[in-house]
Amino acid sequence: MFVVVILAALFSIQFSSSEQRKIMPTIAESSIITTPAVAALAEMVNKEETPAAGQEETGKPPAAEGDAIGSADDIVVESKEGEQEDGNAVANTTAADTPDLSSQKQEILNRQEDFDYSAVVYSPEEIETLFPSVPQWLREFLASQPVATHNETLRDPDAKFIVLTCHTFKGGTFSEACGGLSDRLMRLTYYAWVAHNSGRKLLIKWSQPHPLEEFFDVANDFDWRLPDGFADLEWEIYANRSFTQYKGERRIVWHPIISRQEHKDKRFIFANSNIAKIPGAKQMGLENQHEAKGAIFHTLFKPSTKLMELVKSMYVDNPDLKPRSFAAAHVRAKWKEPNDLAILLNKKAGDQIGGGLKMSDPVNKVNVERLADNAANCAKKAMPDTQFIYVASDSDEIPTYLIEESPQWSVNSTTAAPHAKIIARPNYRVESKHLNSNGSPIEAYLGIFLDVWMMSTSQCLAQGLGGFGHLGSELSGNHYSCRVRHRQYGMPILLECPRPGEEMQALRERHNEDKRLAALSVPSSTPSSVPVSPSSAPSSNQTSDQQLNTTITSP
Repeated sequence: MFVVVILAALFSIQFSSSEQRKIMPTIAESSIITTPAVAALAEMVNKEETPAAGQEETGKPPAAEGDAIGSADDIVVESKEGEQEDGNAVANTTAADTPDLSSQKQEILNRQEDFDYSAVVYSPEEIETLFPSVPQWLREFLASQPVATHNETLRDPDAKFIVLTCHTFKGGTFSEACGGLSDRLMRLTYYAWVAHNSGRKLLIKWSQPHPLEEFFDVANDFDWRLPDGFADLEWEIYANRSFTQYKGERRIVWHPIISRQEHKDKRFIFANSNIAKIPGAKQMGLENQHEAKGAIFHTLFKPSTKLMELVKSMYVDNPDLKPRSFAAAHVRAKWKEPNDLAILLNKKAGDQIGGGLKMSDPVNKVNVERLADNAANCAKKAMPDTQFIYVASDSDEIPTYLIEESPQWSVNSTTAAPHAKIIARPNYRVESKHLNSNGSPIEAYLGIFLDVWMMSTSQCLAQGLGGFGHLGSELSGNHYSCRVRHRQYGMPILLECPRPGEEMQALRERHNEDKRLAALSVPSSTPSSVPVSPSSAPSSNQTSDQQLNTTITSP
């Protein structure tokens, strides 16, 4: 009788487990983005389900391929079953020898379930606190497009709109050159001003590389979307512009002409003028154009569902991470700057099409590592008490080196100097896709939006070259109060990490004087940092401080 009961119990366990596997979706079948936290859970489950060498089978059927992890509930149930079935094997080991995997899994699950989405999206009150110098006209404008009445406004024949676009031309056979994310968003303040003065609503509609709604959702009750079904005919006509029309429109300055007869009666005006010369801040009534841009951004946008999964993963995987409590560093390694530190790329047009940095060149490799180490060093200098430094870069080599290899910053670092933890987008080993390139799935571009979102919610930022890091600083609310430069146009690596303004100006004057003296073959009294050659490259046993401060005196 006892044997019958045991067999029945085993059958019940086997049936329960197999039925759950049929019901619970796997990661491969779902639309959830796999994050490090989920991957850690999967690894823990696999450890529990894999019998040790020589261990008897428990009667539990093997997991189907791809079924190592299902939903959160599936993990908890399997954990309980594993504890019951493997009890005899576990009894032969001590508590000190066996990690409490169930406890670790539950901790990660709790962090996922307790994640406060509102904590990473600013409320109107927080926006007002972060960006206090926003003018009254902009406050009124940002309150003028509530979500609840958005579709009614779109149906109103008297309502007029200006639509920021990235679309196609010549019958949809060619894509507009819209630039990167900073190129597309840097005119937000200007177009808000134009829309306000002309009595129009401000909308955004992209088709290239994907609709903006795939990356950002509506936040704080300002609806910027132009859904399909509205202005479809106008959108089609716009896609049939000639090349000449398209090129001319990119330089249009709209505020002097939007009220002219040929434009004022149009319900929808499509605009992609990212290379036009727009008015300065004073003409637009802005005391601080950087704060205005930050206020507009956080009023209009919050992460989409897909992007929020990545944002969530950053906080779940780093429990002590909090918005506005960490530093960030942006490294534009692929910038074509003919200065003392021009990073070599594997492909001629690698900035746009990818291909990585030329790490096979020993001098280039040292320069890349020095650039990365110093960027993190400057972020730490800007915010000495930070526990985390979020690294955003156009190359996968930068975060990979800092997280996995750097003598100072990697997880295996043995340096005695205090350092923060380097964090980056979950797939940091994959080269980031440039937003101006088309033909890739949505997931290929999510890292760009995660980078800008994390920079926008950082406390301090170390800025390099290009507009992307500059945009991240503007959106953070600390553009003047907590920003340093680790690299500047026409200059070598900035070991001093100067703040914009007087510090940066003094450093540039010194650099120019060094160049003048070098041209005259007069020894300079002040060392100037330049890329190190292989013979002067620091050995592996040198400290990171020695590496960062390796300099060569200008002749």
